[in-house]
Amino acid sequence: MWTKHHKFFDSAKSNWALPIEAYGMLKLHLKWVRMKNFLKEWNKEVFGNTFQAIKATTVFPGGLWDAPSMEELKKAVFKISLDSAAGPDATSIDLIPKCEHPSSWSEFRPISLGNVSNKILSKLLYSKVEKILQSAISPHQSEFVPERLIGDNILLAQEMVQSLDYASYKGGLARDHEGKVLFVFWEPFGICSNMEAELLALDKVLIICLEKGYHKVWIELYALSVIHLICSKYKGAWRFQQILQSINKSLGKMDSIISHIFREGNKATDFLANKGCEASSAQVLDGSSLFGVIREYIR
Repeated sequence: MWTKHHKFFDSAKSNWALPIEAYGMLKLHLKWVRMKNFLKEWNKEVFGNTFQAIKATTVFPGGLWDAPSMEELKKAVFKISLDSAAGPDATSIDLIPKCEHPSSWSEFRPISLGNVSNKILSKLLYSKVEKILQSAISPHQSEFVPERLIGDNILLAQEMVQSLDYASYKGGLARDHEGKVLFVFWEPFGICSNMEAELLALDKVLIICLEKGYHKVWIELYALSVIHLICSKYKGAWRFQQILQSINKSLGKMDSIISHIFREGNKATDFLANKGCEASSAQVLDGSSLFGVIREYIR
């Protein structure tokens, strides 16, 4: 609900940008504490009682409160695992002991059982609630939602901590099937995580390829996490979703292969990334325009 308010992002950015006398992790911690207190007060001023506001403004889709149809009941039954015990109340129990010779119930691991009737009811309820989950759950929530993983936000947090007070620079190059350099580029991306910089660099090189009419590409990346995000069905952490959409849009117009290369075998892109560190803006050079040390290093 906060993110849908027209003043939320501007208010949050203004508070986050306020100066604070600290560095590194201490600075981040103090900013979080200040932001938390600010949002509490902002919420009271703008929304008042949040629970009442949600109840008054939420619009549920038609059929949410209707009794389930026979078709919905059939789908719920057929979604039950084939490995479940047969019969409406059949139960198969395999107790797992905590010790070698258990003698009481407390020495077995706790287990939760549910019969087939309960499973049908739970699946019917889920099929109803599923219709509003995407609108009710924040895009930042990365667990218990299809196509999202909690590891995405963990990875994002690690990347953010590692890149505090550091600017990212990336570069890339494209070769033809004979190994001839078609073009190179480098660009400073400002303060961002390594993961975000990798995705931005890939997005940039794909856009250049399309502009130059290269539709058959072989992409070599040394960041396995980036390869996983692109090749899997997961949408990635919320911060990367817009970049991933652009990358997938470009790849949809190409005949592409994506593979992994060890960093030691990709020294050319490291060299170009260092060029980005020296640059104030993006640079793109055709293979025929390479000069001096660039031509010597990338050959």
